Amino acid sequence: MADEKTKRITMRHLGLATAGVIATFVSLTAGYWIPAVGLIRLDFASLNGNLLVPDTTAVSFAWTVGLVHTCALGAILAVVYSAWVRQRLPGSAWLRGAIWGAVVGVVSGLTIFPLLYGAGAFGLDWDPAAPIALAIWHLVWGLTLGGLEQLRLF
Repeated sequence: MADEKTKRITMRHLGLATAGVIATFVSLTAGYWIPAVGLIRLDFASLNGNLLVPDTTAVSFAWTVGLVHTCALGAILAVVYSAWVRQRLPGSAWLRGAIWGAVVGVVSGLTIFPLLYGAGAFGLDWDPAAPIALAIWHLVWGLTLGGLEQLRLF
């Protein structure tokens, strides 16, 4: 009986991690598209890759490392959402996902952007409209996560 319970928990975590990767992929895609509406491009795969690999490494390798890193963060944040956050948030799955995405975006804008990317709070040193792009990116991530929850994929 314990083996069956362990298997269910393991499969649930795999589903959660997969939902996080899917949400991250959708957001990464949005980050490449948002310049079409006049906002800055948010290429977190390149940004994170450049933090993780030496300057002498090929650009495509740095981007790939950054992509894996960014997707892993998305998977971890999806598991955190499911394990500790979603039962504490009000509303539908879509609303809970949007709220969680907004929380992650605010934390990212206040910590990662100024401390790791050197872009100032919410990326304001890059572009005055960067906070809008950051909000869109994280809301897309949260809404996708909420949509996957609504579909009962985890």
